[in-house]
Amino acid sequence: MAIDATHLESVAGRVKSWQQEGQRVGLVHGAFDLLHSGHIALIERAAQSSDRLVVALFDDSSTRVLKGPGRPFTPERERARLVGALRDVDAVVIVDGLSLAQEIGVLGPDMIFTADDDCPDVPFPVSVLPELPGVSASQVAAVIAEGVDFPVGQEPFRPSPAQSDALEFSFSFAPRGRTDQTASRVFTFAGAGPDDLIFGTMREYGTFYEIDVLTFLHYVVRRRGVAIDVGANIGNHTVYLSAYLADLVIALEPVSENYRLLQHNLAANGLTSVVALRVAAGSKAETAVIHRPPGWERNAGSIQVRAGGKWRTDENAQTVEVRTIDDIIDELAARIGDMPITLLKVDVEGNEHAVLRGAARTIETHRPVIAAELVHDFTFNAVNAHLGQLGYRPIARFGNPVPLYIFRSEATRGATPAAP
Repeated sequence: MAIDATHLESVAGRVKSWQQEGQRVGLVHGAFDLLHSGHIALIERAAQSSDRLVVALFDDSSTRVLKGPGRPFTPERERARLVGALRDVDAVVIVDGLSLAQEIGVLGPDMIFTADDDCPDVPFPVSVLPELPGVSASQVAAVIAEGVDFPVGQEPFRPSPAQSDALEFSFSFAPRGRTDQTASRVFTFAGAGPDDLIFGTMREYGTFYEIDVLTFLHYVVRRRGVAIDVGANIGNHTVYLSAYLADLVIALEPVSENYRLLQHNLAANGLTSVVALRVAAGSKAETAVIHRPPGWERNAGSIQVRAGGKWRTDENAQTVEVRTIDDIIDELAARIGDMPITLLKVDVEGNEHAVLRGAARTIETHRPVIAAELVHDFTFNAVNAHLGQLGYRPIARFGNPVPLYIFRSEATRGATPAAP
């Protein structure tokens, strides 16, 4: 049975005491949500190389951000009790998984054991344990859900059938969330093709793409302000934000064909409170090359902007102007007036950190909610560290396998969005 010490300083004291006795202290970390054989294998192998083993268990708040909606399945105290009951565990400490490096620094173990390379940058040896069972809490949950029978007479939810293969379609929509605008409205969109990820998903489900994200924003974004949509694509988010959440939307889309569809969709839906610019956002003003990775035909949103001369391998490659958000906001000052900037959404295929560095003054002045798609762990770590220095903290994660994070300034935490 693990020592009942869940406070960081208390467990750190235990670690120091063990080390003074000449014992080697190992540490494993994670959510340990739905305890399974992969967790047991990690703990057993770590214990084999340690005299004492500490488990740093992510708290509910950070687990929700790191693992996505609906997580954790089990509250932190119950997860700690389950893990602490394992014979190889000597102590369990509940930590903030978003500040793991600092938490581990306080604990000061002799060795960190992990099942993959996703480990914070800490001044302690790290051992990556190979060949652990390929099991995850998400897989366990999927198996459980797959085995659930629906009650007699109740059919499982199925998306509406896809529309025709026409490149334009319409759907009726009524918003949910914190809004007084509950009447249905018809929206019309044109897209890159029936197989395009974003447009195809909209047609299949008959609604906005990432509707869960857009609905969540009603609860955390103030109304009566300016939203910035960086990487607007065909205008899915721009149209929604203009219709329901912002007095003015600034939409940036660097890819020429996406930009033409964006303009078409704004006109088709009668939206005039939008400034659409065919530019890319970055950390400084420069010229960039449009790069089309393999498979881009089925996902126009995967097209990348690559800045710097080293990328210019094709003299016929499409180029685009790169500007900073701060400079764009300065240029549009007369149009913006005294309206606050309430939302900065960034989805730019890996360049999110550069965009945010180029928006430093805007972020510092307006403290907008920030929604950023961060595909890789190293991108999330860089953005999370950068925004953390500005007083921001991630409050939600959406999407699997492509995660989108919502960050909010601690200075505006608890503020209620103004009524529309």
